[in-house]
Amino acid sequence: MTATVQSLLQPLKDRLAAATPGPWEWDDKVRRGLWRQGESTPVLGCSALLHPGKSDSLFIAHAPTDQAKLIAAIESAEQSFIGRAESYRETADRLNQQVIDRDPDRDPETAARYSHYASAAESALQVFRIAITQALGGDTA
Repeated sequence: MTATVQSLLQPLKDRLAAATPGPWEWDDKVRRGLWRQGESTPVLGCSALLHPGKSDSLFIAHAPTDQAKLIAAIESAEQSFIGRAESYRETADRLNQQVIDRDPDRDPETAARYSHYASAAESALQVFRIAITQALGGDTA
């Protein structure tokens, strides 16, 4: 079964939804740990976190927010491709129907041009989905 962008994003969304809500902050002065920002709720308290480097602690603390932003960006980009492809296809279909119906305002060249736009937008959507699927570790065969 070939994975879809949404099926590959779902585990990320599930892990994000199950995690302690962010934003988180790293406290290396008083409590040494990963805490929910502005609260005394520990997110992670483990001896492995007692001496992390600053870059690691910042990466961990920003993970929920960064992951949510990345998921939203991928979904927004996919919806943009889908919307454009659907819009061109609907216009192409309407114009082609006018040509078939011998509408006095028919324009075969415009109908053909919008059919080309629709095909190009649908191809771009497929390229996008393949690239994202591969980046997320899914099968694109």
